[in-house]
Amino acid sequence: NISRNYAVGFGSFVDKPVPPFVPNIPYSNSTPKGPVCFNRKTQCAEPYSYQHILTLTNDSQKLQYIVNTQLNISHSSDDPESVLDGVGQVLACKELIGWRNETFHMMMIITDANYHVAGDGKLGGVIVPFDGRCHMNRLAANHYQYNQSTFYDYPSIPQLKNLFTDASVTPIFAVTKIAQNYYKVLVNQLGTGVVGELANDSSNLAQIIAEEYLKAIGHIQFSVPQIDGLTVTVQAVSGCQTKKPSGCSDVKLEQQVTFRVTVALHKCTVNIMRQLQSQQSFDLILKIPVLAQEFTIHMTPVCKCSCETEKEMNSATCHASGSLVCGLCSCNAEQKRFGTFCECQGNQACPIGLANLNCSGADHGTCSGNCFQCECKEKYFGPACQCNIENCPAVKGQVCSNHGSCQCPHTICECNTAPLSQLKYSGTACNCDPDLCVNPKTNAVCSRSNITEGKSLCHCSENTAVCKCGCTCPAGTAPPFCQDKTEVNNLCMTQEKCALCVLRVGISKCDGCKAEILSDIATVELQKSRCPSILLNGCYYDYFVNPLGKISVSLVPDSCPPTSVSPWYIALGVLGGVIITGIIILVLVKLILLFMDCVEYKRFKKNLSEASWTQNDNPLYVSPTRHYDNVAYERNRSRPSN
Repeated sequence: NISRNYAVGFGSFVDKPVPPFVPNIPYSNSTPKGPVCFNRKTQCAEPYSYQHILTLTNDSQKLQYIVNTQLNISHSSDDPESVLDGVGQVLACKELIGWRNETFHMMMIITDANYHVAGDGKLGGVIVPFDGRCHMNRLAANHYQYNQSTFYDYPSIPQLKNLFTDASVTPIFAVTKIAQNYYKVLVNQLGTGVVGELANDSSNLAQIIAEEYLKAIGHIQFSVPQIDGLTVTVQAVSGCQTKKPSGCSDVKLEQQVTFRVTVALHKCTVNIMRQLQSQQSFDLILKIPVLAQEFTIHMTPVCKCSCETEKEMNSATCHASGSLVCGLCSCNAEQKRFGTFCECQGNQACPIGLANLNCSGADHGTCSGNCFQCECKEKYFGPACQCNIENCPAVKGQVCSNHGSCQCPHTICECNTAPLSQLKYSGTACNCDPDLCVNPKTNAVCSRSNITEGKSLCHCSENTAVCKCGCTCPAGTAPPFCQDKTEVNNLCMTQEKCALCVLRVGISKCDGCKAEILSDIATVELQKSRCPSILLNGCYYDYFVNPLGKISVSLVPDSCPPTSVSPWYIALGVLGGVIITGIIILVLVKLILLFMDCVEYKRFKKNLSEASWTQNDNPLYVSPTRHYDNVAYERNRSRPSN
């Protein structure tokens, strides 16, 4: 369902045929003498590291025949297998395997065991590192075997990574659940490939091939060459949902993705200069291993410019601290100047902060190339990002009350100047506002035209939780702004009628009154003066006035004279109390008697139920008949008569 143009091959691996990797017992090809393998009737074949059994072909029936008839079953002594030996030979022997050009190359590794890595060969005396070349010996037609497995150690991960890139092969590891974690680590180290979970009976092998194939081709990754003096970057521009460095993941079939390739020449190295001597340009090759495609970029570096002979010394463009050459500034080293236009001076390193780290570490800030200044992260500040804004004084979450700035390294507030009074805010968090001392009518501090005199009268209560500023008025002046007492009295007299109107009918019915209702006298601001109390309905009410004539009226009376009580009310109250008390006592006595009667009645019912007499007997009846015995009568009766 995916493609009809394909070719398949086959090979198998066991382990290096030396102890302790395989049993130390004799084997014979003509007469097998080894133990029985995996409960099969056939005996184990002589172990081998890797055998290539079928070169890539489009004949699937041949593959089925090879697997069923020509696969040599063998065994090893330990759990890991020579997986990497087999992978290395498949990648190195391109012609023998039959890899085709300009096609997608996929290698499926099917196993249920772990793998040996470079260095494990020392256990069997194999110490020579793998050379990355093809070492296959022909056993029969299209049947080859790795003949240097006892000479070369297992391949290393970096070697395999380069071989995968050169051969443009994508590995798919179909492994059982018990071995999955091993191969996920391997894929992560290789930087290519996928891992699928294989059922114990391999029944889902075809499904894994289809699913993992689609995943593999959906991971577009450019292989960027590393050339000294050049920087090559590849970035997905459009059509990519999951961007990766130099690539894109989760690409679907027939989905179009656009990439941008940027090449920057930093310096003309010796290798670049040698290539330019033989030819005017050289080629930069970008590969996409998963698609077996490559792109060639023809480059012509310019290493010398004619403008280099024209130099402007101490150019104004370079802040008179460097030479302007070809539009670029060459800064004077003796002046310790640096930067694009020699605008920076000093050490070319960011300041050292907490824990002796630049910019106090990555958690606090990063070093910027702009004159090597620290770019602090959120909530950190200071030259080396060593201060935390959360340690600065604040009121209601506002640092320095928004009236100043927090200074590093001591995290204290430096207060600004208030706009009206031209005095500085005060307090630990700049929360004391000197503008509260300004008379709104005259815009003068404490009603003084001389700012020095006004400043001496304005004081703030910095030792309280809520700092408030006000004028300390001398004798002969009225608070809150030390204005003339006559002026305050005139304002109170002018607004007295307005205050009476508010008390009698409410603010809404008092036209022309600038007034407000006070719920609590304690909330009166310092900028208002208390006026003489107003008498209404026998009670005194307070009101306040500010210099602009606005009044604040309290609806709660300050004091009311006591009123006399009539003697009739007292007499009626006492009489009513006596009557109610008597009724309560009678009700209680009645309830007690009723309770006692109930108890006696229950006792009578109980005795009645427990009595035993005949139906004609009345336990309450007492007979009027009495019987008396006459002793003398009996004696006379027995005496004989004369």
